[in-house]
Amino acid sequence: MADSPVAFHVKCSDAETHKRRCARCAEVQLSLQSQLPASSPTVLCLIDDVDFHWLKAKYGETNRGQFAAPIRGTGLQEVVPRYFYDFVAPMDSHTYELNYLFDSVIYLHGTTCEQDLGLVLTLAHKLCHFLQYANARGTWAANSIP
Repeated sequence: MADSPVAFHVKCSDAETHKRRCARCAEVQLSLQSQLPASSPTVLCLIDDVDFHWLKAKYGETNRGQFAAPIRGTGLQEVVPRYFYDFVAPMDSHTYELNYLFDSVIYLHGTTCEQDLGLVLTLAHKLCHFLQYANARGTWAANSIP
């Protein structure tokens, strides 16, 4: 969606599966469109075709994905796999500083996305965390306390 605070990157080697996952993502985004902020903050949704084993090791094998905000200044290695870094925060080749393109990230494991239902439910759930972050920061902060 043009001018949306939500962007997607779907990693998938199979063209038909990629097309289907993109369609499911667009449906979830459309269903939440009226609740999305008009501008900042922004979120990049990374839909993977494999699992990020570091994340599963940290949060348990049942972990289906992650919402991370704010990401500026965090260790990207704790948020997303290395092959997604350039979509989130590419490094300036002259200054060697990261250029954060988004305020937050949603990451979904490949096993989460194997079935459309898992993709849709987990993405919608993670986008609800983003909506709290964007529209009700106090509520989001309270829910982030371990």
